[in-house]
Amino acid sequence: MNDQKHIQQFSQNSESTNTPNPLRKLRKAESVLNIVQAEIPQPCIIVPAILTAGEATLLAAGAGSGKTYISQYIAACVAAGTTSFGNEPCEAKKVFYIDAELGLHQIQARFGNIFNAIGAEPGGQF
Repeated sequence: MNDQKHIQQFSQNSESTNTPNPLRKLRKAESVLNIVQAEIPQPCIIVPAILTAGEATLLAAGAGSGKTYISQYIAACVAAGTTSFGNEPCEAKKVFYIDAELGLHQIQARFGNIFNAIGAEPGGQF
């Protein structure tokens, strides 16, 4: 799905959760049958089986298990439009990465190492 269709799908007319218009009604459905029978548009898949636009993704594990590295790796792959975890390369997209734990030097070093490892770097706009 190209970015323009994605922007239209999650337009300002949607709820604050960016739920597409047909799905807003389903959130209040009285039965699972209504959901099963509804025509639900295919979401924008950013990284297959891992990251879908408009949906929350939770990465949970014990301390020191590599959650930050994994999230930075995914962010780098999406920004560069490269393969991640053996999936087909995705279309390069803008990434907004927030880190409330690491200092700027550590973030810079980690992303530098990740981009070196994947053999790519983000374009100027990504």
